[in-house]
Amino acid sequence: MRKRTTILGAAAVLLAIGWYAFRPELLFINKTINEEFPGGAAMAAIEKGPMPITKGNFKALAHETKGLASIYRLADGKRTLRLTDFETSNGPDVHVYLTAGEIEKGNDALKETGFIDLGSMKGNRGDQNYDIPENTDLGKFKNVTIWCARFGVNFGEARLDAPVSVPAKIAEGNFRGIAHQTKGLRQSTNYPMARMCFALAHSKLPTGRTCMFISSRQPTPRMTRL
Repeated sequence: MRKRTTILGAAAVLLAIGWYAFRPELLFINKTINEEFPGGAAMAAIEKGPMPITKGNFKALAHETKGLASIYRLADGKRTLRLTDFETSNGPDVHVYLTAGEIEKGNDALKETGFIDLGSMKGNRGDQNYDIPENTDLGKFKNVTIWCARFGVNFGEARLDAPVSVPAKIAEGNFRGIAHQTKGLRQSTNYPMARMCFALAHSKLPTGRTCMFISSRQPTPRMTRL
């Protein structure tokens, strides 16, 4: 009798451990979330509101997954990932990652490839937003991955388009006087639809402050007084 009780007790413990690890009931429970666009619907409509940077459609891998993944730059400079018309399976310890490559399974393989964890999946259905860390390189981390960390499998993935060019500072340096007293800050910046802009900011020159644009549409440099 005591032996039978011990066996039943051990079986109950194993069953509890298996339930916690697999959480099979989650496969049949949907969690729907419908978050507004960051800042609200009005923010999405204004002219100088969030700027779309890149997007991609989900494809199914371990589980049926669909929807659109889009990244926006907000008015304050922050970037956010927005999932719309999103749907996948529920499961234990499911996260939203930005990954450097497509990995179908294996936590070790994922770590080797490189990823950024945007947090636990808020819901397996509906529109939702995820903040992107400030220094994230979207040229490298160009896949949105729905990853089950418990079992190391990729539920589904959206490969993002090449990011839209946004103004990006390349280099900067301070002037020093040689023939004339000269001081100020020089910045080199890449702009959309242009090769490069050299901006002389807060500079004291005999001719005033200037900015030189070298445009793909206008190959001859153009000097603009600020």
